[in-house]
Amino acid sequence: MSDLSFLELASMRLVQLVDAGKIPPELVEAEMAWLQAQVENLTYQMIGRATQTWASLEIALDLVNSCLSRAMLDRGVFPLALGRKVELFKRSHRQLPPLAPYLEEATSIADEILRLSVTRHDMIHGYAHDGFPGDTSAMHRHTVSRDPAERHLLKRETITRGRSEFFDLVFEIKALGQRLVDHFGLIMPLLTQHYGDNLSS
Repeated sequence: MSDLSFLELASMRLVQLVDAGKIPPELVEAEMAWLQAQVENLTYQMIGRATQTWASLEIALDLVNSCLSRAMLDRGVFPLALGRKVELFKRSHRQLPPLAPYLEEATSIADEILRLSVTRHDMIHGYAHDGFPGDTSAMHRHTVSRDPAERHLLKRETITRGRSEFFDLVFEIKALGQRLVDHFGLIMPLLTQHYGDNLSS
């Protein structure tokens, strides 16, 4: 059990004990305040860890894409947006014949990056607002309507996320980063063998 989960459960248990009349409310007010402060601190720590872990994943993807784009002699603008980075990663595996055996794994990695990016986006660009029971928080962020007639309007979007999702995200990003590194270790010898001149250009 994570520290975050333990603190959440401890907070809920104190509430249950008070509700059951086993503990006078005044005896647990200080304890509840301390527990809530610890939960909040851990939540912010998770956001910080997720931010840095995601940065390391994107940097690794950039380095892999740099080799892949050179192998393809792609002289276009190097992608900065995540969606375009993922598309370059997948497209290169489709276009470079020696990488065909690794296309399925590349596609799986790409899909996982996009899946985790949704939670990461909510975490980094949202404002966490407490007041929900247990493990749940509301994330508020601003967005723009997809309706062309309302594109000039700023909208507030509320997403419900569990704090445990943020905790899990850090380790899922780390595991995915290792998959990407391992994948690159398999395809780099092929890139060097077949496209060595392009890589050095």
